[in-house]
Amino acid sequence: MLFKSMSLIMKRKLGWIAAGAVMAMSIVPTGAVHAAQFPEKPVRIVVPFTAGGFTDILARRLAEQMSGTLGQPVIVENKAGASGIIGGNYVAKSPADGYTILLETPDTVVTGPMLMEGVQYKPSDLRQLSLLVQQPLVLVVSGKSQYKSLDDVMKAAKANPGALTYASWGNGSSAQIASSILTKSAGVNMTHVPYKGVANALTDLLGERVDMLYVGMLSTVDYLNDGRLRPIAINRSERAPMLPQVPTLAEAGFAIYPIGLWYAMGVPADTPTEVVNKLSEAARKAVEAPEVKKWLTDMGMDVPALDPAATEAFMKSEIENWGPAIRSSGASGN
Repeated sequence: MLFKSMSLIMKRKLGWIAAGAVMAMSIVPTGAVHAAQFPEKPVRIVVPFTAGGFTDILARRLAEQMSGTLGQPVIVENKAGASGIIGGNYVAKSPADGYTILLETPDTVVTGPMLMEGVQYKPSDLRQLSLLVQQPLVLVVSGKSQYKSLDDVMKAAKANPGALTYASWGNGSSAQIASSILTKSAGVNMTHVPYKGVANALTDLLGERVDMLYVGMLSTVDYLNDGRLRPIAINRSERAPMLPQVPTLAEAGFAIYPIGLWYAMGVPADTPTEVVNKLSEAARKAVEAPEVKKWLTDMGMDVPALDPAATEAFMKSEIENWGPAIRSSGASGN
């Protein structure tokens, strides 16, 4: 009888423990469960520029690598316009579940929110995954252009105020700001011609419908190699290993300003930390994959592959750098 009573008590205790465990599981936040299982469906990388430019090419290379790490397809989607702001708005307002990533540039998270009207987000609305790639700005003209040097361009601009043109990939873009600083410091007046993306600006530059363009080195490497574009200056403290014949701005007689191009990834600010860490690890593994890293470094790019905390600190420093540059340039976002 005693053993039967003890057996009954033990069964009741085990029942209580099991019930408690079920209750404990039932009160675990749904978001935490989903974060632990993430990803359960395809992930999108939103490129805020047109297809064909380096931002798009980089996204597609990284998406292929990230898919293997995450175990789900990673799809690239282009949402171009307003110097990257349309894509930035879209991602910042997307569900904070990790399934929508923004491939960021200075235009989307630094200069755009400072300059553009219609920006529905601020840098703090995006949580950083990783700073992936950095590259200098190169000033280029058509390979058929009569201008052989930056000095040639500036002399022609002084002789014909407003007649020469410089392209950019949009109002308020880093290309516009860099060009505005340069022309202002040279005391010349050139006409700004904005486009919706780098590919469109390059098309018109190659066709000599515009005179010059500030652009990232990686967007122009093929054109530089075959002579369709001529590099005339680089915004770098020293010459680039890939373009050793191209003088720096300082060598051409102009001040170097601390701005350049970079590519990072971010997600909506409320994305769970566990999801952020998974995506950050996948992005950093992707850019550090031997074939991807070699592709980038062979073209003179830096591959910092920073973690989320270091990337957040980098973004704060960029806002501090770009603010004075924008004020100095007099650039307008609209």
